[in-house]
Amino acid sequence: MNYRPFVALVVFLTLLTNQTLKAQVDVTAQPLGLLFGTLNVSADFAVSESFSVEGIIGFTSRSDSGTDADTGDPYDYDYTGIPITAVGKYYLKPRRGADRFYLSAFLRYINRSVNFTGGSDNADLTWSRFGLGFGVGTKIVSAKGVVLDLGLGIGRAFHNKITYEENGDREEVDWPGIMFLPRLAVGYRFGG
Repeated sequence: MNYRPFVALVVFLTLLTNQTLKAQVDVTAQPLGLLFGTLNVSADFAVSESFSVEGIIGFTSRSDSGTDADTGDPYDYDYTGIPITAVGKYYLKPRRGADRFYLSAFLRYINRSVNFTGGSDNADLTWSRFGLGFGVGTKIVSAKGVVLDLGLGIGRAFHNKITYEENGDREEVDWPGIMFLPRLAVGYRFGG
């Protein structure tokens, strides 16, 4: 197994962390995702007054079980998803460093899986996507360091593989390669 990409990533993150220990970091969470069982947290590192790099990681988990109203058969449903996103933001006229209106570019990887078991039916869906896109947004920072980040990005999935398997029959599913990156995050600014 080739460990070079992993070692390079660890070295990069170590250098980035070392550089940002004294720098400005905005740590945020997206509260609306909690309504849908999703937790997204992020850290936005200011590289300069006008540029920042943000890493976002999320986790989604939903489960349900019950009885089918038509057949009376019991069923179980499990869904998990893990999105990982890197965003570069260019701020047009910052006041407090890396704030106000920005243009962004993002790379995003999403892995989702669904498992359904009910009566004589068993179904699994796996979805793996990787893409890039562009967006706009605004970051508001209060005098006490409270951060509100609002934005929207749209992009294209270059890798978009969906596999559906039901009762042993497997097929690949076509899906539009459009990716969205909605943003409503609240957090706190450290440093700066």
